[in-house]
Parts: sequence; structure tokens; C-alpha cells
Amino acid sequence: MTRRALARLALLAALGFGVLSAHAPHVAAEPAATPPTNDVGPVDWGDDPVPPVRHAPSAFGKTYPAGTQAARDWAWRRLGTGQFRCLDSLWHHESGWRVLAHNPSSGAHGIPQALPGSRMASAGPDWRTNPMTQVRWGLRYIGGRYGSACNAEAHRVRWGWY
Repeated sequence: MTRRALARLALLAALGFGVLSAHAPHVAAEPAATPPTNDVGPVDWGDDPVPPVRHAPSAFGKTYPAGTQAARDWAWRRLGTGQFRCLDSLWHHESGWRVLAHNPSSGAHGIPQALPGSRMASAGPDWRTNPMTQVRWGLRYIGGRYGSACNAEAHRVRWGWY
């Protein structure tokens, strides 16, 4: 039984047994002398089936820490599947979607490999460790410089960097 169904059941039971007033649910009513006796058997509470949680697809079969997965899911919903595939390929190549990825030769940092990493501070003070902050900054950068994730990935493939 879902949490929503349990909450409905508890509310209906409280109303049925006179614990709560139907007109003012926040005010206790007089307790009922006896519980209702008109039991009609199983009740369809109208629960909607809970849809399975869908995550951003990974072309590389990887699993990610919860914070990174949440940031990936956000980007996927924002970009759509086609653009997200390009972004996934781009950032898989650049950082493996690792929030602490650092390129010692260039100084690039984080999931989007910002150069220097401190540029991501414009997206939030937690830019060093928060995958959502890094992804938000990275999408703004890609949109402003390349127009789309697929354009950024095409540039990376052609030139070896983005």
C-alpha cells in the first residue's frame, strides 16, 4: 500500500470514528460512541499506480552516486534524450561525471571541466563538491558558447576539447 493510500485510510478512519470533525479537520470532534458498522468490504481507494523512477540513460552502463545521478536526471529532463546523449558522451569523456575530476596539466575541474574551476562559483559557492552546481554551470556554458550539447560534443570530437 502506498503512503498516499495509508494517509487516506488514516484520515478516513479518523473521520469515521469521530476523532476529527469533517468540517474542521484540525479540530477534534467528540469521540463516536461506537465504531461504524456499515462495513462493505474491500474499498478501492483509487490509488494511481506508482510509475517506476526513471533515470537519465547512461550509454556507458555506469551507475553514479546519488547527487550526481540527481544532477544527471535534472539535465536529462531539461535537455531531452537526444541532447542528453551528447552531453553524456561529452562529460563521460571529459570527467567521467566525477565531481572531483581535476586535470593537473590544464587546471580544469569538475564534471564540465571548467577552466579554471573557480568559474563555476557563479553557479554557487559549493561549486567544488556539488554536482548540481557544476551541471547547472556547465549547461549555461555550453548553451552560451555552443548553442547545444550536441554542438559542444561535435566540437570536442573534431578538435579534442570543448
